[in-house]
Amino acid sequence: MKKKNRAIVLFFLALAAINAKDIYIPQDYPDIQTAIDNAFPFDRIIIDGGKHRGPLLIGIPLTIEGKEGTRPVIYKETNNNTISPLIMTGANIRVVLKNLTLSATAPETPLSSEAIGILAKDTNLSLENIDITGFYLYSLIQTGGSLSTTDTKLLTNPEWEIPIKGGFYLYGLSTINIDYMRSDLHEISTIIHIADKIPFKERLSLNTKPFITEPITGATVKLQESQNTPVSIVRIYGSRLLVPDKRDASAILITGKANIIMLDNYIYSIGDNRTKTSISPSAAIRIQNQAKLRIVKNRITDTPRALRIENTKSSVEISVEESSIINNNAGIEIINSPFVKLDLGGGELGSKGNNTLGNTYSDIKITGKLNNLPITAFNNTFKRKPVIIIDDSKEEKIENIIKTEEKPST
Repeated sequence: MKKKNRAIVLFFLALAAINAKDIYIPQDYPDIQTAIDNAFPFDRIIIDGGKHRGPLLIGIPLTIEGKEGTRPVIYKETNNNTISPLIMTGANIRVVLKNLTLSATAPETPLSSEAIGILAKDTNLSLENIDITGFYLYSLIQTGGSLSTTDTKLLTNPEWEIPIKGGFYLYGLSTINIDYMRSDLHEISTIIHIADKIPFKERLSLNTKPFITEPITGATVKLQESQNTPVSIVRIYGSRLLVPDKRDASAILITGKANIIMLDNYIYSIGDNRTKTSISPSAAIRIQNQAKLRIVKNRITDTPRALRIENTKSSVEISVEESSIINNNAGIEIINSPFVKLDLGGGELGSKGNNTLGNTYSDIKITGKLNNLPITAFNNTFKRKPVIIIDDSKEEKIENIIKTEEKPST
């Protein structure tokens, strides 16, 4: 019976997709929300260039895109009494946003800023050619569902450089695909956070009012944690990410369980960030939970740390190949995480090596016990002899920590 009901549902969804139509703004409706309210599932809303007032509440499968050759800006007037996203999407639907700029700043109040760009709950969300600018808490919060982004940019608010806490906060998603992302934000804390809990867990109210409210309706938004969050399958490709210029920052923070492949990315820092944050845990990539990470053809340079695994008793497997980890204050740090398995080439995780390493203070630093030694690092180029630091003192028998050449067979 369940299979029959599912087949009926799929039939009507397919029928709705076939009958989907295009809706034009402002020709058919004066504003985007009115078009959403009158749309049917799988319709496409096409927006002329210029500035369009939000917020938007989307409860059915839709595509919202800027007209070809234009770049519409969607913005929302600031409400200092509540925190409400510019765009909110509902559960169990697919939403596509395409060729748009989402702005935290309204033309009438250029020195104000909204807190959240997009709030997606159990949505299959697709972002294509989207610029997100100036949201001071998060550009995107997504709980559940899946995320696919192509050519998404996180940009500084052009009107006023407002401190920004985070970029993408992702909790409980099944799949995450991020292609060609760009972030130039110096003031952000984390660009991509694959999280193990909902945001604002400790803050449920603001001045005795609900902390987050739905756009349009004003209803309280309840973000609930799941007892069985999936291990997120993550792909990050072709992205250019600036490690934020502040303490305790990262381009990618992994506190939730995830299997990740990073392919052909460039992660970097500029200015004096490397030395200024050298005593803080800032890093290009930080891992604090169970994870499998494969790094292929990445360049990580001039950061406080390229990779930091810290304070986890969970299993962490990391394979690095054909990547350049150079000119960072430290290369790879493993802090109080005994079950880390690191393969830089020729190890059981399948790395082919061909990495280039050469960092200012250390290439590998280990604090606390590490069970999986020695680390294999065959077929790599070290700009100098590998610098290995163990509990802040130089280890005399480096061959017990890292193997850089295979012994000939006898």
